[in-house]
Amino acid sequence: MIAPDSHVEKLKADLKALRGVLEGRSGPGDYLQWFDEFLRECELDLALHSVCDYLLEDGVGVEVSIVERIQALHALMNLDDDCVERLRSKTRVG
Repeated sequence: MIAPDSHVEKLKADLKALRGVLEGRSGPGDYLQWFDEFLRECELDLALHSVCDYLLEDGVGVEVSIVERIQALHALMNLDDDCVERLRSKTRVG
């Protein structure tokens, strides 16, 4: 069994790996600023959703591998929402 502190540190590390999605990207909102603040304050679900919100913006491309990482984080955090399904629909062709 993973100790709670270890679980949180793993989640933080996995989230930090997604930070690159927001770096150097133009688009509406200050998603990177919000992400960093949420991560610093240990609001991990909000940090994850700042990535989701950015990727769900019109004109932003979504890679399947990123969606899979986001889905794994949703599962680890026991989040039950429609982010992953909405992101998957952006990756579908036609």
